[in-house]
Amino acid sequence: MNSIWIVGTGLSINFWKDNLLDQPIVDQLNIPQNLHKGLHATVADFTNGFKWTIPTILANLCPEITDQIARVNRAGSVDRLMWKHVDNGSLTLKEAHKALANHLVYMHWCNLIWSREIPPSKYFITWRLMHQKMPTDDNLMKRGCDMASISNLCYDSWEDANHLFLTCPLETAL
Repeated sequence: MNSIWIVGTGLSINFWKDNLLDQPIVDQLNIPQNLHKGLHATVADFTNGFKWTIPTILANLCPEITDQIARVNRAGSVDRLMWKHVDNGSLTLKEAHKALANHLVYMHWCNLIWSREIPPSKYFITWRLMHQKMPTDDNLMKRGCDMASISNLCYDSWEDANHLFLTCPLETAL
């Protein structure tokens, strides 16, 4: 998705499956995955010198794809895979991080628990609660520990994080 082929000879680029347009032709045409194995033609198979020779059936059925292919310029004699998001086409660690960081979700609650005023032991417990990672009886059972469950505080209810921290009568009295 983040790379595109710069066409040289076209010998190392699969015409159908590699990204030489905005997305591979198999994706644009919605060709089923089970048929992808049989698509071995290279870009060189569809060129004559520097001129494209698009099959008539593809040109007639998909003129927009044919137009996109016709706009692909041939550059030099070597096929090159380029990173789309930079001018020079080189993928660096910095560029990869930048591309991935755009997809990260900002969690507003982080600023509430990760602060200098709260001791690390307390915000670690809060983090574990929010991610359901506390070693309560219900979580231990999910991980394969066979055990009977009862609250160690009130000896009255099933032990889970909700009971221990919110609904246990002894916890709320503390």
